[in-house]
Amino acid sequence: MNRNESERIIPVVFAVNNGYVPYLYISISSLIKHVNKKRQYHIYVLHTGLESGHIERLEKLKTENVRIECENIENSIKELDIKESIHLTVETCFRLFIAELFPQYSKVIYIDSDTLLREDVAKLYDCKLEEKVVGAVHDVVCTYLKDYYEKHLGMEVEDGFNAGILIIDTYKFRKSGIKEQCIKWLVEDSKSCNRKYIYMDQDVLNKALLGKVCFLESVWNFQWQYLWRLDTVYPEYQKSYIGDSQTAKIIHYAGDKKPWQRPDLPKADLFWGIARESVYYEEILFINLKLKTCKPNIFENYLFPFSKIPQKSKIILYGAGNVGRTLYKQNKAIGYTNIVLWVDKNYRNLIDKPDAIFGIDELKNYPLIYDYVLIAIEDERICNQVKQVLMNYNIPENKIVWDKYSRD
Repeated sequence: MNRNESERIIPVVFAVNNGYVPYLYISISSLIKHVNKKRQYHIYVLHTGLESGHIERLEKLKTENVRIECENIENSIKELDIKESIHLTVETCFRLFIAELFPQYSKVIYIDSDTLLREDVAKLYDCKLEEKVVGAVHDVVCTYLKDYYEKHLGMEVEDGFNAGILIIDTYKFRKSGIKEQCIKWLVEDSKSCNRKYIYMDQDVLNKALLGKVCFLESVWNFQWQYLWRLDTVYPEYQKSYIGDSQTAKIIHYAGDKKPWQRPDLPKADLFWGIARESVYYEEILFINLKLKTCKPNIFENYLFPFSKIPQKSKIILYGAGNVGRTLYKQNKAIGYTNIVLWVDKNYRNLIDKPDAIFGIDELKNYPLIYDYVLIAIEDERICNQVKQVLMNYNIPENKIVWDKYSRD
């Protein structure tokens, strides 16, 4: 590829291990949903030994203008002799090698795997770096990070950045010797009994790039973990943080809680909305929602609408056919919601009638103690008929939920 050809391409790099592939798959899927059909995108997934099945699934996401390549860089990172930290795996440090691995591009975007894109990444690529080495978003100014930056990095948090999303000027990064300096610090720290750089390459990148960062709009790396810890954000930054949450272009699910573990948290529904369309959906459920003890086949045909009903909601389930029985079993297996009532208009005629099922008139005894009524019927036309029946029982329309449950 010559220089002119590479300049027309939007290069995006991710790094991953086998355990994190399902979440990377969601991130790449969200990226593809927002690409400009008139531009070309090359996505590179850096790894040191992905299973062939994972590679095949990731590369199948390609489209006419999005190319995806999984690259094993084991031979390129031999000098990276460091141990994982409490918070992060070694794969996060692969971004230190991007400028060296992709010299054919004048700049490259790096994105963490725990992200969800809601805007065309080409718009991020088009941001001017103003002669700086990288483009990045300020870290959130909060009490914990202020102390951390001062104690561990010897700098002010206001000067720091989150390294989850970066635009890297590959030439300047190489010329400045950023990789070599960062690896030197990381190797020294890794051998210490009391490690200083808890956030590993993010920490040393902040030190090495002090004064060399073009700060981008914070909506390009909205760090979600302060949505439920807003009191820790400095008061003068809270208003802008809340504003960013409403207009975020990339949601970064940073921190110790992830949307696949905590679907009840703010912005988790956006992750699940895309996850439920992916080939990894059941795997994500099994790993994170305590499904290891239940039979896998209860998720083969139909799926509970996790993205539409928050965890711990009180629901009334309507329908005792194949869909209703499956959703009932799924929900009971993981305890996702509290089913306060299960009804079916024709319950008396059911074959092998479940003990928990009641007739529709039982709705009269549950006027206030539910959050949603879930219609467990596959046919949308019949669902609309049932919806009208439910509204005749004074159930508000905004509390009635239906979805396309079929895995097909």
